[in-house]
Amino acid sequence: MNTKRLFKQGDRVQKKTGGPVLTVQRYINEYNPWIGWHKSKNTVECSFWHSRKGYQKIILHQNNLVKLSNTKNATFNAHSHFSNNFDQTRRNQITKGLPENR
Repeated sequence: MNTKRLFKQGDRVQKKTGGPVLTVQRYINEYNPWIGWHKSKNTVECSFWHSRKGYQKIILHQNNLVKLSNTKNATFNAHSHFSNNFDQTRRNQITKGLPENR
């Protein structure tokens, strides 16, 4: 049994089986009859935006998730896609015509 926390708040993750990009909110509190309430080391609460249902939360075991290092590994995310394209276009406009850095 894995007792090490794999994620921290704000990490972008995705189910190993695919689906939307999720944001880790927190490790949830669990109840154990022997020790009472305690912070889970395995179960995380994640959130995501659904186009029709709005803001959604889901609780998953951390072993069912994979951390995303960048948006290229994720399911298409319109905000990130257009933001990255805008940033690249802007960088090209700024550097166009300027001498190369040496």
